[in-house]
Amino acid sequence: ISAITGTGSVVLATSPTITTPNIVGTSTNNNAAAGSVGEYTESVIALGSAISTGTSASTPNLTSISLTAGDWDVVGHVQFIAGAVGNVFNSGGCSISTTTGVMDLTGNHANGMTLGGTTMAAVQQFATGTAITAGPVRLSLAGTTTVFLVASLTWNTSTQPTMYGMIRARRIR
Repeated sequence: ISAITGTGSVVLATSPTITTPNIVGTSTNNNAAAGSVGEYTESVIALGSAISTGTSASTPNLTSISLTAGDWDVVGHVQFIAGAVGNVFNSGGCSISTTTGVMDLTGNHANGMTLGGTTMAAVQQFATGTAITAGPVRLSLAGTTTVFLVASLTWNTSTQPTMYGMIRARRIR
């Protein structure tokens, strides 16, 4: 063992308790390792890969991610696109859920908006550039869990609208 010099405390234990930490973040563009604080995962459905909203008022999964045991902050965004000129949107929303195809309406797991019968003048995005956001939601998981971004839209034409968006999560501890 080398000589220890300087001032301050020296910890030689395998599981030390640090009372005054100065945790320095990364100064590079790398990713946190799996299981480490800061670990990040996402699933993105791009505009060019938009999927069907299903029947009016149904609750399909837009996408999902698999999270390992731990404490996560999860956020989801969804954007709807009219299926036809004259398509009328009445309400829409999204939810972060651990049950496939089910909107979780607890806390800030879900968010929605009333669209008041907005008639789409063209095949366009509803509220262009504005996504409906659910979260951030804290999920404290005991084991690996699939987390779904569930969306719902009520509309009244025969042409189904489509949707795109993303769900992302960061391990917070």
